[in-house]
Amino acid sequence: MGVSECEDLFPSIVSHQPRLMRLPGEPKYEQEFIDPYNHCTVNRKIPHLKGKLCVGCFEDWLLLADEFTKEIFFLHRTLDPKLKVHLPSLCVEYFKCLRGCVVSSSPLSRECLVTFVGNGEFLRGENIILYCRPKRDARWTKLSLSIHSEAFHEFTGQVVRFKGKIYALHGIPIAYRVVVINEDSLLKGHCTWTVVLLPITNHCKHHLVVSCDDMFLVSVTDRFQRQGFPASCIVHRVEISYHTWKRVESIGGCAFFLGRMQSSALPPSQEGAECDCIYIANTYFKKGIYKICLQDQTVSLSFLMKWPERRSQLFWLMPIRVHHSWRRKHEIFSFTHPIGTDKSDTTHVQEEEKKEEKCKVDISRQWADMPIELVELLLPRLYLIDCLRLPSVCKAWNTLANLIQDAKVYPWFLRTTNDKSCLWNLFDPVYRKECSIDMKWLGFSQDISFQFSKDGWVLVLKEDKYLFLINPFTRECIGLPEKDRRKSFAMSFSSSPTNLDCIVLVISYVGRHLLEISTWRPGEDEWDNIYFNYLYNFLVPFNPVFIGGEFYCFCRKGKLLV
Repeated sequence: MGVSECEDLFPSIVSHQPRLMRLPGEPKYEQEFIDPYNHCTVNRKIPHLKGKLCVGCFEDWLLLADEFTKEIFFLHRTLDPKLKVHLPSLCVEYFKCLRGCVVSSSPLSRECLVTFVGNGEFLRGENIILYCRPKRDARWTKLSLSIHSEAFHEFTGQVVRFKGKIYALHGIPIAYRVVVINEDSLLKGHCTWTVVLLPITNHCKHHLVVSCDDMFLVSVTDRFQRQGFPASCIVHRVEISYHTWKRVESIGGCAFFLGRMQSSALPPSQEGAECDCIYIANTYFKKGIYKICLQDQTVSLSFLMKWPERRSQLFWLMPIRVHHSWRRKHEIFSFTHPIGTDKSDTTHVQEEEKKEEKCKVDISRQWADMPIELVELLLPRLYLIDCLRLPSVCKAWNTLANLIQDAKVYPWFLRTTNDKSCLWNLFDPVYRKECSIDMKWLGFSQDISFQFSKDGWVLVLKEDKYLFLINPFTRECIGLPEKDRRKSFAMSFSSSPTNLDCIVLVISYVGRHLLEISTWRPGEDEWDNIYFNYLYNFLVPFNPVFIGGEFYCFCRKGKLLV
């Protein structure tokens, strides 16, 4: 079958966007390609993949194996039979023990080195390396590594190649170290290796990802280990020179795609990729694609997959290498005539040079010269504290409005100190930063308790009877009529008190079977009270939630008070 006949078997979108490729364990099923962005699937029947096991996806090549014929070979993604590179066959025992694989270069190169790490039931306690050069070697070379003699201390299958060294996660069921193998030593018939301990091991699934000139360790925490649901992730960048780990909050705007055996990365310029997002192909009870956004540490199930076959394989199929098209463009722009130079080309170059001169930044200009419209565009991208400091840069920026509303704000943790101080402490769980606000005009913090917060405002109770609505950033304060906290059950308010339709709600006990619901609106001097009978222990002690013009309160036995 020729190339032109095979090109339509792979979905055309795969060439420039990532897809999760599912290879069924049975030949009768079709191959499935899943879009992590648009949540759609495309089914194909590809004869070249029928009944084959996928060992790995390496850029434009698939490493396939036939469990029955013991044939193992590389196949180009064009599915051209001419671009098929055979490797030495493997025995049955090795098929059972292989865990992960890395390739040093293109399989068409004579210098290409294919390396497997593995272990198995018949190799309990033994860790092996299996390698060969497809264009040179007629058989595989096996080396044993005496890393640990105890059972369950094996390679996990997560292995990457980075700057001439092979990094393989080690330790089952939870990896706690990385075995670093010198690739050059394998070509000399022996193996030199070192062990690097991981920075975190408890209840984490680790993934090694190579992105541009860096290597990252992504540790996905699993709060519900049996269900396999990802809760959050911690990212470390590997300092290669010293083999140390540095925790980072961002992955440089890239997108990571994590799989059971392999993980890949896409640059920020790739079409459709979301910045600082990690996609995980989960194969536990809730099979699907989970997306973790590092900017706000949110976890979402973007696609739910269903299939009954136990032998189904999942691999991320990444886009065709971007540098191919870049190289062609570079060759076009660097083309020169053999005799002389075309005047039109000279004119074009001069115009480009003039454009570059106009784009040069004059660092001597004042901040006040920046248009207010541009400054307002920066507000949603600034950290809240930086947003509050923005007007102090220059007088022209003092006219900016809605600083807090437009800032990039996440829920913060607010607390007071137990000592005799007037400080309120704010902790940002996303950026892991803490700041303090001096509230001397309100008195000691130990006499204050927080009841409810919404839209930047906090309902504060002082000395168990004085109620205030306070905005800790703008220092605005609105006093409310007195209320006895000893009888109050729950407190809440609907919206910012600067809105005329704001309602403050307080639920109190006034008798054994009598409940008081008090409401207050801005501008009123006293509470409006409503009384009704209730059953003992009827309500659950949670603050009411306001939505759609109504307050909702939990009740016993699964009931809801509206």
